[in-house]
Amino acid sequence: MKNTVTKRQIDELLEKSEIKVETVYDKVTIVNCKLPNGFVITESSGADDKRRL
Repeated sequence: MKNTVTKRQIDELLEKSEIKVETVYDKVTIVNCKLPNGFVITESSGADDKRRL
């Protein structure tokens, strides 16, 4: 299977990556992951009620 990515490959990539996590406005969490090749992945999640965090 040439188009298969293993968990080990992902774990090794994440070990070499720079990951930043921050919460803004007490409701939104932003995660940035800078991969070894310089590509940056950004994701966010938010809660509609502060008590749900």
